[in-house]
Amino acid sequence: MDSFPVKNCPDYCKYKTHKKYGDCKITVPNYSFGDGTSLYDYIDLWLNQYRSFLNPEGNWLFVKHYVGDKWKRTDVHDMVVKVFYRHTGKAVNPHMLRHIFNTHLEESNASQDVKSASRKLMKQSDKMGKTTYNHGINDRQVAPAIKYMEGVITKAFESD
Repeated sequence: MDSFPVKNCPDYCKYKTHKKYGDCKITVPNYSFGDGTSLYDYIDLWLNQYRSFLNPEGNWLFVKHYVGDKWKRTDVHDMVVKVFYRHTGKAVNPHMLRHIFNTHLEESNASQDVKSASRKLMKQSDKMGKTTYNHGINDRQVAPAIKYMEGVITKAFESD
């Protein structure tokens, strides 16, 4: 069920995809951390202390390091790729996270409600999430062929 159906969505929460998808901005929950702090504590700390060190040139929430200019879409993309590569050795871009997350939803046996709600937030249908974005099914289907080919290659190199 929609939290904000199109006809009842207040103007202050509409954003560029509202007309097409009928969605609204969502509230970020104030997650609590084990040390007694919360997400909002860290947002306050950023806004009231650390952000000013970057000498921002505008009123953006996040600004580039040492430049003070707003982030661009490519900046976020590059950061995601760098972080994943640093920690996993794999270059994962933001779009690939959709595939990874959908596969995880299917493989972890999440409830249908969780799957549907997650896909709604990612602007995709349940059908797309189960097929196009779910790689677990495909990986299992092609696994026998990959194993067979590995055997063929191993035998070819053993005979040399």
